[in-house]
This record gives sequence, C-alpha cells and structure tokens, in this order.
Amino acid sequence: MYNNASVIRTKEFQLRYKPKKPKSDFKVAIVVSKKTAKTAVVRNRIRRRLYEWVRLNVPATYEYDIMLTVFDEGLSGVPSETLQKQLKEAFAKVKPPTGVGKSK
Repeated sequence: MYNNASVIRTKEFQLRYKPKKPKSDFKVAIVVSKKTAKTAVVRNRIRRRLYEWVRLNVPATYEYDIMLTVFDEGLSGVPSETLQKQLKEAFAKVKPPTGVGKSK
C-alpha cells in the first residue's frame, strides 16, 4: 500500500488508495499511532468513527483498497458533520483508475 498507492493529504489525515484485485471486496485500514493519540481510548474512538463513516458512505463495489492515516488527535472530538464533510471532500478527489477504458 505504501509503494504503489496514490495519496490525498489533508491537515488531519492522509488517504491512500490503489485499485483492488479483481473479484475481491475492497479493504479498509485505519492507522492512528501512539504518536498521534497517547491513550487507546482516543485512538479507538477515532478508528470507530472513521470505520463507521466508510461503512455507511462507501459502496461495497468500490474499486479501491483504502488506507487512512490519522495525524490529528482532534478528530476524536470534531462534530460529526465536520468530519463527514472532510472525508467526503477527500473521497471526491479520488481519481478513476488509469488504463480503464483504454484500448491499444
């Protein structure tokens, strides 16, 4: 994921994505390090909020594997509307896979 993925970075998090393998479900990873949030309670709260947003807003037929890396501990207390807006804007910047529809 680190080598071949495309990156969208915001102040609070980074979204890495790469095309998924054919005939498989898309995968989601959310990384919140101890450097970002010292207590497990805060890290888990951030992780739960992000997984829930992905579950509700990303279709099961999504064509990318996703990895979200969180940089800001403040995501644990941000109002849900603000968090949803940030995630929606980041996912809107995801570009379609290259090479799709091209014939040579």
